[in-house]
Amino acid sequence: MFFRRGTTTRAREGAASLLPDVLEQVEDELSQVTADGAYDSRNCYDLIREREARAAIPPRDGAKIWQHGNTKRERHIRDENLRAIRRKGRREWKRESGYHRPARSFARKFINWCRQR
Repeated sequence: MFFRRGTTTRAREGAASLLPDVLEQVEDELSQVTADGAYDSRNCYDLIREREARAAIPPRDGAKIWQHGNTKRERHIRDENLRAIRRKGRREWKRESGYHRPARSFARKFINWCRQR
């Protein structure tokens, strides 16, 4: 099941500030939260981790590792995403992570709706 939520923000308001409200509306268990680079923030990753979901958020260009592998703490999913992008490339990471799956699903529904008209 996909939960799709679109919203707009004011210029000073970041898109990431909306994530707590969006996640609060979803009562079902989440396996993955997919969002664009505007949600590449510690707060967003922490909220997603609290829901025990995977974060499919592409790190912004020029992103740096937050928590290096030589620490004893649990690896941060954002850093794992960044490492995978460095190894495989952004396009392959998006394919493997299912990043475009919600958009394709929405596009298919839209195309079918257009055909019915």
